[in-house]
Amino acid sequence: MRRRFATGPQDFGCRAGDATAFRADPASAAFDNAFDPSKTVVAYCASGGRSALVAKTLKDMGYANVRNLGGFKGWVDAGGSVEKG
Repeated sequence: MRRRFATGPQDFGCRAGDATAFRADPASAAFDNAFDPSKTVVAYCASGGRSALVAKTLKDMGYANVRNLGGFKGWVDAGGSVEKG
């Protein structure tokens, strides 16, 4: 199952269970350059638990503009917009 993390006009996926800290750390060999500490990062998952952990981890790593959207289903149920494609 893939989880998506939006970074402004870009967004990228992270499989549930991936070590986000390694993918978001520029010093790590597993660094994913889609992570950019200068951009706003919005984390979300199915129910909100994993996105809360990801948001906290990124903030602890120095990412200043991190938002936790929470559970995607809750977003949709509340009428949040979704791009399909």
